[in-house]
Amino acid sequence: GAVRKVAASSRIKRFTRGATTETGIAVDNVSLVGSDSIASTLQKAGFQTMHLFGAEDGRPALKGSADDVLENIDEDTLAEHVGYVFELLKG
Repeated sequence: GAVRKVAASSRIKRFTRGATTETGIAVDNVSLVGSDSIASTLQKAGFQTMHLFGAEDGRPALKGSADDVLENIDEDTLAEHVGYVFELLKG
């Protein structure tokens, strides 16, 4: 967040490990310094949350770039990522 860093709960970490085991897709922690998200605001209020997004060079991938268009979505990669989110939710 913009003011203070908030760590994910052990429960959220356990869910991500389970989804990684089921799908083979690994996730990593990225610090969004200087910005608050809905997830970080809710974490500060005591809720268990996570913000899941594709990252490139430590920032949201393709966000607001010229390449951020529908035609650049790879259907196979999208299906893999949807599978990851599905496993995460099943956690």
